[in-house]
Amino acid sequence: MEQWLASSWIAKHFVDCSNIVTVNLRAHKWNGIVLCILTLIHVWSILLPCLTHKWNAQVVPGIFEWPLSERTPPGFKDANPDTKTMSLQVDDVFRMVEMTLLLGVLVPLSVKWMASNWYLGIHVHRFVTVLYFVDIVRRHSHPHSWVLNTPIFVIWILDKIWSLAWRRIRKNEVVRKEISKDYIILYWNDIENYGVTGNFAVGSNYLMKLYPSSSLETLHPFTAFHNRAGIFDFMAADKSRSVNFTHASVIRVFDNDRLPFLGGDSKSHTSRLAKETLESLSIWGPFQGGMTALIPQLLQISNFDSKHRRLIFVGTGSAVNFLLDVVSFLSKASEHLETDIVILYSTRDEALHDWAFRAMSKVLMLGSERSMQNGNIGIKVLLALTGRTDSCDLETTMHTVRMERETSFDGTMNSISTCVCDGNPTPQKPRMIEVLKDRIDYTREIQDHSVVFCQGSTATKEFVRKACLSKDEVKLHMD
Repeated sequence: MEQWLASSWIAKHFVDCSNIVTVNLRAHKWNGIVLCILTLIHVWSILLPCLTHKWNAQVVPGIFEWPLSERTPPGFKDANPDTKTMSLQVDDVFRMVEMTLLLGVLVPLSVKWMASNWYLGIHVHRFVTVLYFVDIVRRHSHPHSWVLNTPIFVIWILDKIWSLAWRRIRKNEVVRKEISKDYIILYWNDIENYGVTGNFAVGSNYLMKLYPSSSLETLHPFTAFHNRAGIFDFMAADKSRSVNFTHASVIRVFDNDRLPFLGGDSKSHTSRLAKETLESLSIWGPFQGGMTALIPQLLQISNFDSKHRRLIFVGTGSAVNFLLDVVSFLSKASEHLETDIVILYSTRDEALHDWAFRAMSKVLMLGSERSMQNGNIGIKVLLALTGRTDSCDLETTMHTVRMERETSFDGTMNSISTCVCDGNPTPQKPRMIEVLKDRIDYTREIQDHSVVFCQGSTATKEFVRKACLSKDEVKLHMD
């Protein structure tokens, strides 16, 4: 439902849905926090007189009837002021323990696990969700829950079923190419849905799932980049095929077993994507991400903030998909802007670093059209190789790209700068690619009055967040 609204005529003409994903996640977070706190207060509130006025408490068993709810025995009173006694039933005690474990223990743990072990965290989170729903609906004293919660739960189930058919790519051909032992790239064709987000979206998400898979195996989201301006030409996905691919995605491969194993597939799904045949791969999309529609909207002249003219895009690892789509979007932008774009990318994988350099160089070379032609957009690309390597010949890497450029080396050979000139040795605003054999200093690169977009690991997001807090009037968006 969210994704349909984000790309419908409603979003185009009436309601701004460019930030709908981030807003919904923020609402989910705070609604969940409030729900946990109020529910725990609710189930424990019966003991409040015992704490404030030192009343006694007793458990009076009742009779369980449909729908698995305990009925009160004759003459039962919750509060007896004569004897100063609070009476609880067996179900009350059970719910105190249950809700404390679910909301006070498992929910915080699941949120923590989702940051480090998504497979474990999301299963625990959903387990809590189902148990919570069952508990509030089974109570005969909760008729309002039957009216309010049950229809919403049913709509959620129907939404999940609808999503299995909506925007599913049919008759799709997928080609896989290995970048390194830890990274692969998938190419596919999505002409049918390309017009949905192709011209006004950056870093759209696609969902993938290999069959056969367990019913507990969820659809896996991957950020993709578009084949704008023919940037796939140098990648040579498979020259023997005549398919004109429209999308691609660099995917990090995790080859480890899932521990603890909670059902579904015992191996990481990315490991299956790297090794098994892709004939049974199903793909859904495109879907809007946290920054998908926000970036193109910001780059429109009518919405551009003259005070924040420096746009900084940060990514690590497979976030190269997002960064490539940003630069290729600029190469096809229909409006001219005067701004500075800074791309900050880092990876520990040498092969991926080399691939990212060649890809970025290709996009910048093709950026002689439209907005990048007039020289009003200056682009600086900083590619950092943070992993240890003894075989990385940066000078050789720089010369793998055929283009007219000037290359300068620092004294320590830790960085190389290349000016991509497109035949014009003195562009109004240069487009630079700098290669580093060191970590990026985000505090130095992020300047005052910048707009920062970040996609990457939790640690990277924390570094970027701290760097932004040290600057004046910096707007930060993280996905």
